[in-house]
Amino acid sequence: MEKINFVNNQAPAISASSLNQLQTNVESAINGVVESGSNDNGYWVKYSDGTMECYGTKSYESTAFAATGNVYYRDLSGVTFPVPFKENEIIVPTCSMAMGNVGAITPISVSNTGISGFSVLSASSSARGITVYWRAIGKWK
Repeated sequence: MEKINFVNNQAPAISASSLNQLQTNVESAINGVVESGSNDNGYWVKYSDGTMECYGTKSYESTAFAATGNVYYRDLSGVTFPVPFKENEIIVPTCSMAMGNVGAITPISVSNTGISGFSVLSASSSARGITVYWRAIGKWK
């Protein structure tokens, strides 16, 4: 954006596009959001300090499982981030699962976290479908 220099008793002409750009710059400076969006893999928000937050859900209606006693272990296919992170130092602080339509949370294990996604393993007392709810934080620049 071009800087407007004000001089005493001389008001420069301000166009609508300059005012719109000023508003956009002020809003970005206030909330720090540079970009946000979504695709089939989930949602993302990029912040001006280089932080990126991605989140979403992934459903597994029919997954293979191995039963040990009364516990079903499922090695679920990986979750792909909607936008890849720049670095491998990604935090997946929230990842939970619900079974079928009962909404019960099941224990999970997150592994193979990389710039493009991660893998999950669930253990539940049911062979019902599972939905993964996830949120990841890392750097985009």
